Amino acid sequence: MSCPHLLGHQPPQSQPGPSRLTPGELIAAVKKTPLDDSEAQRLIDVILNKQGGGGGDGGDWVDTSKGSHTNEVKNLQRQLEEKKVLLEEEAARTKSITDRMNLLRQELNQAKSQVSIVSC
Repeated sequence: MSCPHLLGHQPPQSQPGPSRLTPGELIAAVKKTPLDDSEAQRLIDVILNKQGGGGGDGGDWVDTSKGSHTNEVKNLQRQLEEKKVLLEEEAARTKSITDRMNLLRQELNQAKSQVSIVSC
């Protein structure tokens, strides 16, 4: 199975049976094909799936259109969880720095009051 249908590129009609693009031909076809954001993302997903061994025996391209919405939602949920963890870590660092700053401010004020008492 080849990838031309993903790129809007039709194989030459003179070739009988399914045609296969070489990697160079595929790259050239991708460069020449105008893609909107969703089409580009779909192409990226297909290539990443191919790279990750998700193509079965590694010889066929995998059409992710059926599960792409589910995968996209899972990826977004995972990214959201990662962002929540990072936000919680940042909030903890901010609280720690604020607490330390308040403690140092108290120590500074105590030192100032002791200096003013001694100098009087």
